[in-house]
Parts: sequence; structure tokens; C-alpha cells
Amino acid sequence: MMQSALTPVAANGAQIPPVGLGTWQLAGDVLAASVQAAVAAGYRHFDTAPRYENEAEVGAALRASGLARDSYFLTTKVWHTDLTADAFRRSAVPPSAVCKCWASGRSICC
Repeated sequence: MMQSALTPVAANGAQIPPVGLGTWQLAGDVLAASVQAAVAAGYRHFDTAPRYENEAEVGAALRASGLARDSYFLTTKVWHTDLTADAFRRSAVPPSAVCKCWASGRSICC
């Protein structure tokens, strides 16, 4: 049987996996189990958004997975009301209470 591989998407020098786990409407144990199953299946691209209200949970599930942060892609969205320069900056910098890893000096949360 012939195997086919999905070609990563090249963007700004990165090779982004073309298929990722979407987390819309996932929360709690279902979200954690979904991320765990996706990691076990080889997924290395995960999608969330502030409107999903699960970014912190996705981050926690990814940390619990044991994957090194530089081994997966985490995508999110910027809502249309956050497209002004000041609002965009605020949306890009998570509050330390929500994302404790930010305070450790990492360049990205999770």
C-alpha cells in the first residue's frame, strides 16, 4: 500500500503541520482527553481562540502532554475588535495570572 504524507505549510521559515486539532467547544476532561489522544496520534498542531474560552486549558493540556514547546504549533485568532495597535498588543501578551509560563521568560505562552 502506498503511503502519502501531508506536506507541511512553509511560513516565515517554519514548517507548520497542515492538520491540527481544533478545540472549539472543548473544555474540561473532554478537552484534556482530546489533546492527549491527538498527541498520541502524532498531532503537532493545535488550534484555539479567545472566543473559545479554553486557551488556558489547551495550554495546560499541552504542558501535561510532556511535548517540548518547540515541537508543536499552537494557533489562535485575533478578534476583529482587537486589530488596533494597542488592542493587538494587549491580546498578544497574556496576563500572568492566566498564563504563568509567561512570567518565566518564555517567548510564547504554553
